Amino acid sequence: MKASESISTAIKAISKESKIWRVPVVLTGISTAMLTVLGIGADPELVNHRAHVPLEAALPLILLALVLRIPTFYYPTKAYKLLFTGKEVHEAGLLRESFIEGLKVILASIVYGLLAGFIALILLIPAIILYVALPEPISYVIAAIPGIPAILFTIGVIAMMVPAYIWREDLSAGFDIIGAAWGEKKETMIYGLLLLIPALGIIAAVSGIVTLISWMGEGALAALILGFIDGALNELVAVMTNVSGAEMFMKITGRPRWKKKDEVTVDPDWLASL
Repeated sequence: MKASESISTAIKAISKESKIWRVPVVLTGISTAMLTVLGIGADPELVNHRAHVPLEAALPLILLALVLRIPTFYYPTKAYKLLFTGKEVHEAGLLRESFIEGLKVILASIVYGLLAGFIALILLIPAIILYVALPEPISYVIAAIPGIPAILFTIGVIAMMVPAYIWREDLSAGFDIIGAAWGEKKETMIYGLLLLIPALGIIAAVSGIVTLISWMGEGALAALILGFIDGALNELVAVMTNVSGAEMFMKITGRPRWKKKDEVTVDPDWLASL
């Protein structure tokens, strides 16, 4: 199955190549820790932390924390592409590149998000009609029959859009993936479902970590530790999503598969479609 293969390939790549995830995980961990200490988000309440930082002092720190996240939108996918094509990943250079390219990815993500929202709305029309037409509580059950596949399909498409854009360095790649995903509806829905599993795992992991940290203490230090761990774990899932999205994009579009440096195997069906 293309969906499960994409996920498993991403996990193997991340476990073998720390250069894919090391920088973005640390950046997001630091960023989340800063925001948590400043009292922003849900984490401060979990460890009974109350920030007492004046707005004029907090604002620059908040901006810095947000700036640290910019490279994470671009870095993992580009690092994986470099390794995939047999090239070396120079972390310092890629980090500098990721600040500019990360801003481009954010802008592209806004466009893709609007499009994906429109697609989701169209796909959810049958579920909405059933929910409105039927009495409660049966409406929830019946509406979920067409609704859940629509949501899973949309999740799968969204997860591939940005990696496709970074891989091809073309905004149209994110749009093209919609047609390819529709031709592989079942695989795309399974892929969307598989992406939810790590997210649920993170929720469970953070819950356990919160309990452990609350035993150790409360306040700013606990908020700092919790924020870093929470951010790092969530970013690790984001890295896995981006890498698997790139893999899934290549699988359903028949893109060239690099075996090793300077050795390229091209799918004849993909070549014939050019």
